[in-house]
Amino acid sequence: MLSIPAIAQCPTQWALGEGIPGCGNDVYQTTIWDPDGAGPMAARLVAGGEFALAGRQSVSRIAAWDFGLNTWSALGAGVNGTVLGLATLVSGDLVAGGAFTVAGGVTVNYVASWDGASWSSLGAGLDGVVAGMTTLSNGDLVVYGNFTQAGGVPASRIARWDGTSWFSVAPGLTGYVSEVIERSNGDLVVAGLFSNAAGIAANNIARWDGTSWSALGAGLSQGAVNAVTELPGGDLVACGDFYTSAGVVVNGLARWNGSAWLPMGSGLSTTYGGGWSLTTLANGDLILGGSFEAVDGVPAQNIGRWDGTTWSAVGAGVLGQVYDLMTMPAGDVVACGQIFSAGQRGAAGLAVWSGAAWSAFGSGFSTRVSNLLTLPNGDVLAAGSHSSAAGYNVARWDGSTWSGLGNSVPSWVHSLAAMPNGDILIGCDQWGMGTADDTVQRWDGSSWTSMGMGLTAAVEVLVPLANGDVLAGGEFNNHNYGSVADHIARWDGSSWSSIGGGLSGPVYALVVMPNGDIIAGGTFYTGGVTPLQNIARWDGSSWLPLGAGIYGSVKTMVLLPNGDLLVGGTIALAGGLPAANVARWDGSAWSGLAQGTDFHVASLKVLPSGDVLAAGAFTQAGGVAASGIARWDGTSWSAVAQGVSLGPTPSVEALAVRPSGEVLVGGVFTSSGNNLNAYLARLATTCPATSTSLGGGCASSGGSNALTANEPWTGSAWQATATGLPSSVLVAWVNGFSQIATPLANILPQGVPGCSLLVSPDIVQLVIATGGVADGNVSLPNTPVLAGAMFYSQMVPFEVDAQRNIVAVTSTNALEMTIGSF
Repeated sequence: MLSIPAIAQCPTQWALGEGIPGCGNDVYQTTIWDPDGAGPMAARLVAGGEFALAGRQSVSRIAAWDFGLNTWSALGAGVNGTVLGLATLVSGDLVAGGAFTVAGGVTVNYVASWDGASWSSLGAGLDGVVAGMTTLSNGDLVVYGNFTQAGGVPASRIARWDGTSWFSVAPGLTGYVSEVIERSNGDLVVAGLFSNAAGIAANNIARWDGTSWSALGAGLSQGAVNAVTELPGGDLVACGDFYTSAGVVVNGLARWNGSAWLPMGSGLSTTYGGGWSLTTLANGDLILGGSFEAVDGVPAQNIGRWDGTTWSAVGAGVLGQVYDLMTMPAGDVVACGQIFSAGQRGAAGLAVWSGAAWSAFGSGFSTRVSNLLTLPNGDVLAAGSHSSAAGYNVARWDGSTWSGLGNSVPSWVHSLAAMPNGDILIGCDQWGMGTADDTVQRWDGSSWTSMGMGLTAAVEVLVPLANGDVLAGGEFNNHNYGSVADHIARWDGSSWSSIGGGLSGPVYALVVMPNGDIIAGGTFYTGGVTPLQNIARWDGSSWLPLGAGIYGSVKTMVLLPNGDLLVGGTIALAGGLPAANVARWDGSAWSGLAQGTDFHVASLKVLPSGDVLAAGAFTQAGGVAASGIARWDGTSWSAVAQGVSLGPTPSVEALAVRPSGEVLVGGVFTSSGNNLNAYLARLATTCPATSTSLGGGCASSGGSNALTANEPWTGSAWQATATGLPSSVLVAWVNGFSQIATPLANILPQGVPGCSLLVSPDIVQLVIATGGVADGNVSLPNTPVLAGAMFYSQMVPFEVDAQRNIVAVTSTNALEMTIGSF
């Protein structure tokens, strides 16, 4: 009999996510810390900054990376403000400093120590922000920043902790201190933004020998010194946003030879920022990080390497500012800061350079996922603003793992599409390795190639046509940018061309109707010379309105199973009628969907049942609380699995529905339900549909008989397809509720030996085969009571001769089907 589970309801639930590949995008410093000193535990990387998530862990501005487990962990309850400096005491304790006053619930006043179990204060702490710290060769800790007292003792911008008490290090320093280093001779070099030290003129950098201050030549002027380091030979290198030394132009980068500051070539080329950090390698090479485009004229995106003679890039560089650099014991270099990707591989706040390649600390997505696409085989592509999964900006999910499509895409991906032959298309704002109007790229399975020139701004939507042509919509505009088309274009296999004179504003959504008409949605008021209102129909010769159109902006569109069109966006009116951000066009009139949503809708997707998922930045749908994602069943709205975390700006921007029933949700958020899922989450039903092949088909004169089917979902049209059938054949489609194994020769004399009936013949239908293929279709009711029901299916072809006599009876494999509900 039909097997139905005791619980007919099938709630959806969020899967455990991967988190992010790092600690967000504001990491200010890293250090190596060994939790048990000489004990058996391995050393860990500690990161501090302004972040609340590390990997898949909720943290508060500080976290530790376990190299063996490849996981992040919190350090207790963390701290209540930004961490700017990290160091390790000779006792083995970790020290953090910054703009916080509480650590682990303990009042600490801008500096605190962590012993592996709890936080504690260092005396009475300080009276102002700690910008950084360093451990001296004698084991004392020096902290620096913007304070005037340490432990109640006067200490102007720099202080020393000997493990018990605070002391002033170098009295009389005014201004802001951004860096302190200990030279090989024991002197301290102090850098920042100041004009004197204890009355001694010193332009942003000075030396303290333990007794008195002295200037380092003319210093560095017209900007701050952010970092300084000592080279193996004793020379110093400083970086920042300073411009000159003694009237000589140094452009943010200079070398002290013991008597004067000298330029290092042409210095830094930058539109804003400058040098922020320096570290030396074991061989004496220097690594420089910051916010710049080139060093001494050599292209180097925010990070460069100096070998004592020349500068070079460090791989493909880093997208984002590098605030700090650290050389690991094995020689790898860790860069941290406001980092979105490194070497065109996604990273969140920090990344490591091995000497040959960049990698991240963890997996997952580093920034917004604004595009998702389900491929014909059920895999899903994800892309967006320098996002990352498996280290790639365009990533592929096969149901268990992520993989990349070739090298990472060096541009913001605005749209995804799949060609009939399986090639992948992406639309960008520009192709970073090419020219400004090279904005559509094609992946053929091995490499990316251009889809021609002429679309000179962001391509927001791509739609392949059955004949191989491609429609593109976006922000490209012939009037302003010199594009070949205004906001909508067609690719004919060799070039882009305009459609009907184009549209007057950006196109964000395109749909091809069953009759071949094209529906375009966006923000525009004319098509050619025809007045329109943000949505239009192209009938092959002219642009036409859809009723009175949309008052607002159309961001997404989808066709319903009955042929109606559903549109979403920032919508106030549809056809002159109220429509709160989502509306329906039935071919002749517009209507709203109940009360709609309270904020914009960014994505719409149809479930196998025919219900619709809507996603956006809303908190209500139909008056029901729904955080970022909601479901429309044709009559009313309902929430979906507690939704995602929404704040002042986050939203859900993309949806993809897999044949397995899994829904991928992308956008700007940090959690879904109770799971920490940053930027991308996976939603699954507790009653999935399944299709499993049983037994084997046998050969006929048409080839090897085989049966396949899509997964059976409540409310869907279930289809089974048999292939490899004889050219002249009648087919019995057998469906039943149990398995059998009866040789066909035992049933009919024409049964071919080795062919068996594998399904109990509870329901038998005759279907017509054409060209060796037979299709069977069943409409499953949209009722949850069917969820979990199991049945079996098989096709049995009866081959006939010219006189319609049965000459052979063969069979396909059988399928075990489980009806799912989402």
